[in-house]
Amino acid sequence: MKLKIIHLEDSVMKHIAISRVIGKMAQVDWVTDMASGIEKIDFSIENGTPYDLAITDMHYSLSPGTRADWEAGNLFIDAVNQNYNNLPVIICSTHNVKNPKAYGSVWFSDLNDWENELKALLYSMNNFKALDKKEPWKRGDINEKKDKGALQRFWANYFNIEKGIYEQL
Repeated sequence: MKLKIIHLEDSVMKHIAISRVIGKMAQVDWVTDMASGIEKIDFSIENGTPYDLAITDMHYSLSPGTRADWEAGNLFIDAVNQNYNNLPVIICSTHNVKNPKAYGSVWFSDLNDWENELKALLYSMNNFKALDKKEPWKRGDINEKKDKGALQRFWANYFNIEKGIYEQL
């Protein structure tokens, strides 16, 4: 079963790049402003098909037709934490920023291996539905907030045990 992800991003090129990385493991709905994102989240909950994850940039419009706002990403994360506390948020921004209320953060830059960082965050999620039946990331020992080396150990073990799945992504 694929993850259902809402992606808040105003750059077409960045959305395409991120979708390419996660496309085979997720259904991605794309919006370019915060109001549309909140509306889609509400609609998905009302229809009984809630999102599993939100991926957000940090700089985009608050509503359709308005200028991009530097606080949009933080405002979105705050809104999600106040109203949809079961929805994890991953920041994927060209600005190397962190927010303690977000599940994780990826610096979208050619200077960084952002693709593998994003995949690692997806695999570390407890509710990730595996492409295979073994689901090694659901072992329960991967919690990057408690253990900074958990993801590195996970990937080292993953490549030794599950070689081949990573290439399918």
